[in-house]
Amino acid sequence: MTTKTQPTVRLLVIATAVLLSACASVVSVVYPLNENAAKARAGAYTLDPDHASVLFAVSHFGFSTFRGRFSVLSGSLDLDSENPENSSVTIEIKTASIDTGVGELDELLLENDMLAAADNPVIAFTSTSITRTSEDRATIEGVLTMAGVTNPVILQSQFICSGTNPLTRKKTTGFSATATLLRSEFNLKEWLPFVGDEVEITIDVEFTKER
Repeated sequence: MTTKTQPTVRLLVIATAVLLSACASVVSVVYPLNENAAKARAGAYTLDPDHASVLFAVSHFGFSTFRGRFSVLSGSLDLDSENPENSSVTIEIKTASIDTGVGELDELLLENDMLAAADNPVIAFTSTSITRTSEDRATIEGVLTMAGVTNPVILQSQFICSGTNPLTRKKTTGFSATATLLRSEFNLKEWLPFVGDEVEITIDVEFTKER
């Protein structure tokens, strides 16, 4: 590259950066994000399957934390932002969408002595009560059905933001939630105690509505 073309390339890079910054600024004005949970638009929402995942983490022989995910979800949210205790949420996870990054392990986890996916194709959570604990956080109590066993589970939920998605033009609201459960309580006892009983769950999800 000659010395004459180098300044031209730098100018193009700078111009592109300025243009992208300007575009981002315009988008933020036209489609502002709301970070106040109390101002999120109330109503019935549908889970966006393209922007949702469930991550899980478990101790592996005490040497490391092993992580995996479920990637196919569906669900609904009935949001009352002013009175969140009147809200409700359901999430259904396709059992066979488990992904640990190890194909052979995924197959073992789906067998009858673990998740028994053939007989239990869906892992389902349904809220039973919601209690706001701060401006953007809430405790969600509910029941989780997995591998044919149903137990109470408590989610610690955080409101991320809401607004209109500039690509889909749909009203969108985002949440993150965490929970800790004992897999043995769902009769998932394979490899205990070498692989941990306690499982940490993280849920990241967007819900959308047409208007």
